[in-house]
Amino acid sequence: MEKKDLGKILQKDDKKLPRSRDGVLVLELIKTKKYSIAYGELLAKEKNKNHKLASEETYYFLEGEGELIIDGKKTKVKKDVIIIIPPNSEQKLVNTTNNPLKFLMVVSPPYNPDKEKILE
Repeated sequence: MEKKDLGKILQKDDKKLPRSRDGVLVLELIKTKKYSIAYGELLAKEKNKNHKLASEETYYFLEGEGELIIDGKKTKVKKDVIIIIPPNSEQKLVNTTNNPLKFLMVVSPPYNPDKEKILE
């Protein structure tokens, strides 16, 4: 069994989050053979790059508001919203406020940068 405290992890690493290839501030929390879980954040009014991922993704929004565009269809997101993104879907996330948009990403099979295609 492995246990991690997201609050403590983010307190320690908050200022050091690296940018993913698509532009999200990201911190991988767990990676197994079947899935990965990462914390993501977009700062005020930021958006990530339009991209596709070969894996299925589930986003759980922790804080903030924005829009998730999947294959051209816009969906509003906010705290406690969960969205499932099918594999190979064109996707883009937009923070529509002046506050950070914070979320968790569960990716199955696990995230692999070689299986991500940046479209812009």
